[in-house]
Amino acid sequence: MNRMNRKSKRRGMCGFTLIELLVVVSIIALLLSILIPSLSKAKEQARTVVCQSNLGQWGLVFNVFAGDNNGRFMKGWDGGAATRTQVEDQWYHALKPYYGDASLLLCPRARKPASEVNPGTAGGGVRIWPCSQFEAWGAFPDPPGWAVKAGDCGSYGINAWVCNPPPDTPIYPDYKAWRWRNINVKRPYDIPLLFDSLWIDAWCDVTDPVITIPEQAWILSSSNNNNPPGIPRLCIIRHPGGINMVFLDGHVAKSGLRALWSYRWHQQYDLTKVPHRFPQWMP
Repeated sequence: MNRMNRKSKRRGMCGFTLIELLVVVSIIALLLSILIPSLSKAKEQARTVVCQSNLGQWGLVFNVFAGDNNGRFMKGWDGGAATRTQVEDQWYHALKPYYGDASLLLCPRARKPASEVNPGTAGGGVRIWPCSQFEAWGAFPDPPGWAVKAGDCGSYGINAWVCNPPPDTPIYPDYKAWRWRNINVKRPYDIPLLFDSLWIDAWCDVTDPVITIPEQAWILSSSNNNNPPGIPRLCIIRHPGGINMVFLDGHVAKSGLRALWSYRWHQQYDLTKVPHRFPQWMP
């Protein structure tokens, strides 16, 4: 009898009551509610660090290219069609001998190209323009029909004013004096070079419109009335607080969107005309 009582007592001591189980489950749920946001934040910070690392490597690549070319940058897109010369002058093709991994073109927050997110349009074409800050531009079809190669895609864009086209360039000929053309300039730390972007390049100016709502970044990113498309291509919150950029001196930094109008994008940039009013949504 005593032996049976001892067995029953042991079974009672090894078990859990319903209330105890509910308490344990509640504690686990509480810990998860605390831990999951922290893990999500850590994951986002890791993506930001990888993006900044990519841009830092691009800064080195541009610097080495310029060093091998008397301080001058590549010609860049010259407004022409998809000829071999035009394709090879695109910044990421001109720099190809200096980097090996095409994944360097992709921010970890925007790795999937627009053509894969939505393979076709109502007209049967291929969508290559991102519809989200988390999509990459491209990938271009074959034949591409433009000065790119089939399959090209990326999520970074170049400050097109740093490029060095020939004097008779047909692309924005009225803006020849705006171009930096080489790496040996004053205050290179204030001149953007490469950045998170909706497109391959951006022709930024202080007169570019301030985006009142996020959706306007896509609407205003194309050329209008022969004015170069610029800052709207960068008005995306790809990382908390804005976008990542590498500057002409090679340093990498995160930029809020309001600050985009305060950099020296080209040689004639007028900092006295920087807008003073910005919408609330814009960091």
